[in-house]
Amino acid sequence: MSLNKQTENFDDLFRYNYRPLCLYALHYLQDIDLAEDIVQESYAALWEKLQEGAHVLNRKSYLYMMVRNRCLD
Repeated sequence: MSLNKQTENFDDLFRYNYRPLCLYALHYLQDIDLAEDIVQESYAALWEKLQEGAHVLNRKSYLYMMVRNRCLD
């Protein structure tokens, strides 16, 4: 997949899932600032993983898992 197409897909993933992920994290943390930080960190970690060539089949599910795990840590 070309970098442009990958960036487009990632932008869409961010646009459509950022708010729901923040609300999801908020259930665990009860702190909106911390929830937003964790979601942003999760997106950054996924982006780095994709840039390294990893294949993540269901990126949305992967993000939810990453957010949940980071909230529990």
